[in-house]
This record gives sequence, C-alpha cells and structure tokens, in this order.
Amino acid sequence: MKTKILSLVLLFITVSGKAQNQYHFGVLAGANLANQSIDDTVASYIFRPGFQIAFFAQFQFKHFSIEPELQVSQIGTNILFNNNKYYAKFRYLSIPVLIEYPLNEAISLMAGPQVGFLLCARSDFHPITKEPYKEQIYTSAYKKTDFGLSFGGSWASSDKLFVDLRYYLGLTDIANFAGLSATKNRSLELSVGYKILNNTK
Repeated sequence: MKTKILSLVLLFITVSGKAQNQYHFGVLAGANLANQSIDDTVASYIFRPGFQIAFFAQFQFKHFSIEPELQVSQIGTNILFNNNKYYAKFRYLSIPVLIEYPLNEAISLMAGPQVGFLLCARSDFHPITKEPYKEQIYTSAYKKTDFGLSFGGSWASSDKLFVDLRYYLGLTDIANFAGLSATKNRSLELSVGYKILNNTK
C-alpha cells in the first residue's frame, strides 16, 4: 500500500512540473449513495446516503487533463436485519488521481486510482456477531487504507462551474479483524465543482 501511495505522490509531482499550458484549482461538494460488498448471508446491505467535499487541482494537456484531489467523504451502508434497518458509517480522507478526456467543450470522461485513509467507522450493528448493538466505534477492526478505482463523467456549464457523476469501486478487502466478513466499499457520487483559480498561458 505504501508503494501505491508513493506512486500517486510521484505522479502529482511529475504532472505539476510538466503541465505548463493551463491549470485550475477549485472545490467539489456533493452527495453520494454508498454501499458495501460484504460476504454475509445473515443480513442485507443497501445504499446509504452520505456526502463528500474535496479540493482539486487540474492540469491540462493537449488532449487530456489530470486531476488530483484531496477528499473527505462519509460512506458506509444501511443494514436490513429481521425487518429492521441499522447502519454503518465510515469517514475517509481520500486522494483520487483522475485522468479526464474531453468528448467536447462541455462533456468529459474520467477514470483513475483512489487511495483512502480511514478516519472513523461507527455502527449500531455488530459486524462480527451480526446482531443489533448500541452504537460503537469499530475503526480498529478495519484496515487504515482502502484502494480502488473511481470513474465517471463531467459536464461543464461554464468555464468555472461543472457537475461530476462518479462511481467508486473499492478493490481492497478492508476487514482487519478475526471473524469480520470480507468488506469492500462502493459509492455513487454526484458533486458540483467550482474552479476558484485559473491560469492560462
């Protein structure tokens, strides 16, 4: 995992040095529908609403751009057990690095790796006994880092304002405790972005 993180940092440094035509800095904020793929037949796991906010830099080249971000998000899942609903809330500090390819002046496609650092995990459903339980912090039961792919599209309504629709596919089993079912993060994200600083040479 350290190698993956180092690779993302080196990519950011390389891009910063080579992108000499145009770059932007801005913010993103929006809502998501998150879920977790959990190896469990006792309960059902369904989408749970959450949020994300991010700061980004966008470095534009002739045919594409690269966009590293620093994102805080709340994801997790809702849990159905014996006709009752429970929850698991996970908060991450994530670094997506997206390659964006424009189809025209307004619409772009994007994809790239994402590494996340777990800040907190809470639930009122015990992830090992698979039974309702008073809200507890389960942060230590999960891995400190998550790795996956983020991909989707973007629509720009002006030079500064745009809308992103993405899907995050977690590739890492984040379970880190004996008896804990294999768990992978999933999230459908809709955000509005604004370019605060622009530079065109």
